[in-house]
Amino acid sequence: PLVLSFAALQRERAWRRSAREIFEALLVSAALIAICLHIFASPTPYSSSRSALLYAPLPLLILATVRFGLAGVCGSVLVVGTLATWGVVHDMGPFVSHSPVQNALATVSFLNVTCIPLLLLASVLAERKRAAIALERSQSLHNSVLASLHDAIAILDSRGVILQANASWLAAPEHGAESGARVGDNYRAAVRRSAERGDPAAAALAEALSSVLDDAGAQRELELSVEAADGARWYEVSIEALQHPERGAVITINDITARKRAEMEVQEQQHQLAHLARAAILGEFSGAIAHEIRQPLTAMLANAEAAASLSSADNIDREAIQEAIKDIIADNLRAAQVIQRVQSMLRKAEQPRAPVRLNDLVRDSLVLTRGELMRNHVCVRLALNEGSTLVTADRVQIQQVMLNLIANACDAMAYVPEHERTLTIATQRTPSSIQLTVSDSGVGIPNDRLAKIFEPFFTNKTHGLGLGLSICKTIVAAHGGQLWAENLERGAAFHLTLPLEPEETTDNGVEAGSECSGV
Repeated sequence: PLVLSFAALQRERAWRRSAREIFEALLVSAALIAICLHIFASPTPYSSSRSALLYAPLPLLILATVRFGLAGVCGSVLVVGTLATWGVVHDMGPFVSHSPVQNALATVSFLNVTCIPLLLLASVLAERKRAAIALERSQSLHNSVLASLHDAIAILDSRGVILQANASWLAAPEHGAESGARVGDNYRAAVRRSAERGDPAAAALAEALSSVLDDAGAQRELELSVEAADGARWYEVSIEALQHPERGAVITINDITARKRAEMEVQEQQHQLAHLARAAILGEFSGAIAHEIRQPLTAMLANAEAAASLSSADNIDREAIQEAIKDIIADNLRAAQVIQRVQSMLRKAEQPRAPVRLNDLVRDSLVLTRGELMRNHVCVRLALNEGSTLVTADRVQIQQVMLNLIANACDAMAYVPEHERTLTIATQRTPSSIQLTVSDSGVGIPNDRLAKIFEPFFTNKTHGLGLGLSICKTIVAAHGGQLWAENLERGAAFHLTLPLEPEETTDNGVEAGSECSGV
């Protein structure tokens, strides 16, 4: 056993001992040798009154077992056994009063009774030591993992008291509590106090924390916005029930301020890009818009000249003058409406979403594009569902999508005969959405490009940037809808869906009409 013990120690590289341990081992060995020499190798005749001396080595044997483990047991028992055997051979010690065989059996029995309990004790102590080392390593690994995480993490008991927290938690602010975010503090009570002072972030955190601590199976995730000296900061908080018999919770707080600010910058850039796209699409229709404004201005001038002529006549025709003035007012309102629509399209500030009828947006878009459609000899056919087409949307953005789709349809029909150019706009209800379809009788979309037309910077036009449809798809997705395209037997169709708002009107009739200008 001694050889095996030292071999195991060498394999585990645990045989290296400090000078203090070596000195202690030598001291115990010397004391044990001295006591054993006195017991087993003393020339003094042994009597029954001296049998109590057999217990004298026991404290040193236990000390060697506790301090040096299995190697200590083997070494100390080897010393005792060697000296006891030497005494029996030389007719000394307590085991020489009977025959040689009986003396040998007595010696072996003594060594067994001494050695076996010590070996069991050494095994128990070794197992306990291994368990302690494993626990220490596990705890060290646990602490290292917590310390390595960038997120702030705290472990709470069932009352909300912080049992453990990593360095990120301890180095960060109070995490929703004005005080009480350190180990040993009742974090639940601290957050509740902050909520009672009117902190909305603390109120949301207190409610989520209570729901998890009161129900061990619950899990909550929330996003908090906190005002700080350098501006608003955003935190992503995850609260999970602690899988432990005594229950509790694990709180993870991740600072997502950089991500939120980046998202806001991206949104601002997308908003600016959409504004530029609106300006570009209006630029394409600038001639038609100018025509729409020029017509009422020309009519206003003619009516004003007529009114002036009538007012200078000898017999003033008041009714004719009033009719002329009414025409001037009507033409003025007509021009103002066109200008107002253009201004709303060019307005850079983001408009709040509000309920709007999709059919009204279709008609407004046709007003802006009527001149361009007439110039290109495009026949417009309408199939508008006159039921509920109410959606909650940014009016300007959805109108931008429609203008882009109409412009693309005009471009697609540029290479077909004028009498075959037809633009069809239809709206159709589904139980939960309204679908707008803009189809043309143009050349269609090549099948190998159909899946790519919504990608940024992909275009079939020689003068396009390839951003129009990409922006349109982003706008529609932000409204909770979908935008897709398909080829028809002749031409192509773009379909747009938006969530339908509830409305009292349930009529599902269809408004059909057409407006054609051709040669």
